Amino acid sequence: KSVHFDGNNDYIDAGVADGSDWEAAVGGAGAAARAVSFSMWLNADTLPSGYWIFKLGDTSAPTYSMQINSSKLRFVVGSSGTDPYVFSSTISAGTWYHVVVTLAAGTGNKPNMYINGALDNGTLGSATSDNIAIADILRIGDAALCYDGYICDFAVWGKELSAAEASTIYSAGGRINLRHIGSDSRTGGLNPTPNGLLAWYPLGDDSRDAN
Repeated sequence: KSVHFDGNNDYIDAGVADGSDWEAAVGGAGAAARAVSFSMWLNADTLPSGYWIFKLGDTSAPTYSMQINSSKLRFVVGSSGTDPYVFSSTISAGTWYHVVVTLAAGTGNKPNMYINGALDNGTLGSATSDNIAIADILRIGDAALCYDGYICDFAVWGKELSAAEASTIYSAGGRINLRHIGSDSRTGGLNPTPNGLLAWYPLGDDSRDAN
């Protein structure tokens, strides 16, 4: 099961209102910037450019974000046109993909993207990271230019996941219970487990959720 976003103002906010829990967990600027990774399953109904899949840091100028761009996934660190980014290869509407994006701690790093357990840095920007502080909550979807499609198993990790870990989470194409990898944080708090799982939002564990 999964949650369906209809492309019309659908979004989910997670974390305290001022973003302080996220800043403490995966924030920090410059050399003090912490490592972070995001993972999820998604299946887009349509692929219009500029539509937001998630934002973390600020709803108007996010520290970390993912959008659809020219039928590709685009993950960006920062909000200006010169910030580090990575594009996936072309994806198709109506198809499930497992997506992992990662960033190492500190400065001078570029993000990586894994699609279905394999590295997929279709286009990698030349800029390197100099992270900015997180000042707002995590938002999956958006109030404007909202993602149109399904998402489940959205997770945030307080580490740079390795290629082997990205493959393990993909689990050969099937959903896995991330409690077996780390703790379930739906009850509140961002307390990393030994393997770095900070937050897991199954987005499909309610009887009202879509298949």
